[in-house]
Amino acid sequence: MKKTVKAASLFLAASLLLCLCITGCTDEKIQQGGGTLPDYDVKEEELAVSIAGWIAPDTIGTEEQMRLVKDAGIDTLFLGAAGEGTYIPNVSSPTSEDLSVYALMEEYGMRTYLNTSGSIGGFAQIGRYADFDSVAGLSFDEPNKSEIGQIAAQVSSFNQSGEGKDFYVNLFPSFSSEVQADFGVGHYREYLRYYCDNVLEKLTVGEKWLSADRYPLTFDGQGNPALDVGWLQDVEAVAEVAREYEGIKTNFFIQTMPYGGQSLPAGVQGSRARVPSYEDIRMQEYSLLAFGYDGISLFCYMTPAVGVEFTEEQLAMLDRSGEPTQIYYDARKANREVLAFDHVYVQFEWQGVFTNDGGTTTADGDRNRTQNSSFSNLIGRMDLAEIAFIDSVTTSEDTLFGYFMDGADNEAVLAVNYNETTLGLKDTVTLRFDPAYGYTKALCYVGGEKVTYDLTDNSLTFTLGAGEGVFAIPY
Repeated sequence: MKKTVKAASLFLAASLLLCLCITGCTDEKIQQGGGTLPDYDVKEEELAVSIAGWIAPDTIGTEEQMRLVKDAGIDTLFLGAAGEGTYIPNVSSPTSEDLSVYALMEEYGMRTYLNTSGSIGGFAQIGRYADFDSVAGLSFDEPNKSEIGQIAAQVSSFNQSGEGKDFYVNLFPSFSSEVQADFGVGHYREYLRYYCDNVLEKLTVGEKWLSADRYPLTFDGQGNPALDVGWLQDVEAVAEVAREYEGIKTNFFIQTMPYGGQSLPAGVQGSRARVPSYEDIRMQEYSLLAFGYDGISLFCYMTPAVGVEFTEEQLAMLDRSGEPTQIYYDARKANREVLAFDHVYVQFEWQGVFTNDGGTTTADGDRNRTQNSSFSNLIGRMDLAEIAFIDSVTTSEDTLFGYFMDGADNEAVLAVNYNETTLGLKDTVTLRFDPAYGYTKALCYVGGEKVTYDLTDNSLTFTLGAGEGVFAIPY
């Protein structure tokens, strides 16, 4: 992690500059305050956060359905293993219908991962797809330790015939009985590292993705809507473990439908039978961005068949006839916000996160104290003293911050109103910057719109709606 440490004193200008140089901020950086930023928009067409949808309708091979996917801001679809009403390709021997779907996806600039339907040996089929640009690779969902060993045995042959395709595996959340049985309670990162060491470190073709799932929308003991206090902990674990290795991209599946209603009905603690709102979806997406994520996957795009996990009433972005639901429009709105500035965000390297309960924290305060259970579960939260350009943070509600730096050492923060969205809390955030940096303005992305604010008394103030995030670059 690249960190900067706040200078202990401002008594002498020379000593200040010396301290800043020692901690990684150059004299030139200080002199750039109030200057100009790079033209981040020149890379708008080449840089992006990937937004994927888990499973597609069986009518995905039509122009109408492809337009719905594209319009929702989704660039990648997972195909297969979901039952009646969903499209399940023949991975081992593509049919003429499969080939038509892949061709249409290529026409629309879409990608797909073909799910191996629980067959680890299915990765051996990758050679069949060398000529299909829309097929990004093959995927497998939620392996335990033994299955990771079996997956690892497929890597060598995949490297030989993969033709640049991706070997994509999505991992369990920390609370799964399989993870706890294999690695013990509280050792989730060892599970993630086991996969990285045995699979990703051996891959020589395609992109290396570390992906996992967990869903935050639940209920408390009184049946009130609440956030799963372990969700951010898993998000952090994937982000921090990925950073321990070279060239690994991160993805997390977020909740875009209610599920599990047969075993845990709505209103029961632990149930995920909540219908996600626009505010819920954008809070999840902005939170992932605060941890530097490269990909966001939507669970689900198409509603799976009725079964153990899903009741007749529980619908995703598309219902079981392939028609858009309100969740589709809410997810589309959230996705468009992210895609409006993702090319800027991607040009910054993630440094870490810090948090603030409602109130003020100064650089010499104790950052690690929090009453927010989601925040207290984070083991890598930064102290504000580690972030040189910020003197203090004031928020009216609990706030999650991602800290970033671009290649020219311009620094940025992504602030997220991280509270139960049904409470409708508005969060007024004030960032007071170190005067030595000479900042006079801040380039911000609010609701996806680019806005430039003048600073007042070296401070930037903005208000976040429920679940909202703002990306701010002072200069």
